[in-house]
Amino acid sequence: CLKIINSVLENPFYNDLRTHQQLGYIVWSYGRLRGNEKLVLNLLIQSPSYHSVEINKRVDHFLNNSIDLFVNMDDQTFSHVVSSEITKLEQKAKSIYEQANQYHAFIFNHDRDFERDQKTINRLRTLTKSDIVKQMHVLIKNRPVINIQCDAKDTSFDPGFIQDWKSKQRYD
Repeated sequence: CLKIINSVLENPFYNDLRTHQQLGYIVWSYGRLRGNEKLVLNLLIQSPSYHSVEINKRVDHFLNNSIDLFVNMDDQTFSHVVSSEITKLEQKAKSIYEQANQYHAFIFNHDRDFERDQKTINRLRTLTKSDIVKQMHVLIKNRPVINIQCDAKDTSFDPGFIQDWKSKQRYD
């Protein structure tokens, strides 16, 4: 699921927050699997102009609306996204360096599961748009968040916003 979610969100995240809103020079999203079970969507924005609290508001707004990207996606587009991810996984390493990186990932990130890519391909072949929408609700609406905010020393903001933001967060 995460490969599809990341594939679909990556460009809209960049286009909305970097191109349209011009939040910063670095705007990046990527998904990864933490351990063998925890889906993690990483979102990174570095801005010289906006306070981290404002950036966080805008990211929350983007994420809350991102489920619509999947709900409104036609079946042909969904199939294309899935087949594109399968093609990426089926590509063989083009160098010893790439092969070594793949083995490193299998060993250290995926509990020595050298069949992981094939398992992922098999799962992608049975994946439905409904599966993705359900997973998006888990990732976006009920997401646990680690939010790291750093600001330049001359940045000003409303301190009351932090309390408001904290009151809306879910802490486990």
